[in-house]
Amino acid sequence: MNEDYYEEFDNTTFEVDEDAESDAFLELIAPDFLKYADAPKILNKERVMDLATAEKALREIFKDVKNVKITSEANEEISGTGSISITAPEAEISRMFTFAGVLLLSDGIEIFPRTDGLVQIDFGFYDTALPINLKGGN
Repeated sequence: MNEDYYEEFDNTTFEVDEDAESDAFLELIAPDFLKYADAPKILNKERVMDLATAEKALREIFKDVKNVKITSEANEEISGTGSISITAPEAEISRMFTFAGVLLLSDGIEIFPRTDGLVQIDFGFYDTALPINLKGGN
């Protein structure tokens, strides 16, 4: 495609009523989300071990990077998901096979620049905590 196409697209204004779309979406998911959020949960050992393995690998990958901060959480209170966050001045990956292994263990990755000049990498791990069915059955 040519540059004129991209310029035309960049100058296009999209009119979307974001509030109405957001409200409709929230009304759709709220009942299930609140039911799940209030349910007691138990840690899912397999997924927590995946998260721990990934964190260990990431600490090895970034061990020589100055001013790196790596944090993890196995059970975010409402959603029952886990996460690993890395903030660093740069995000050069030197051990690609190890990094690819972390990607396989995780359910998603986000990489973005922060306003303070650092780079942040977030890995998500679904189902690190699962709701307990207190009523029995499926």
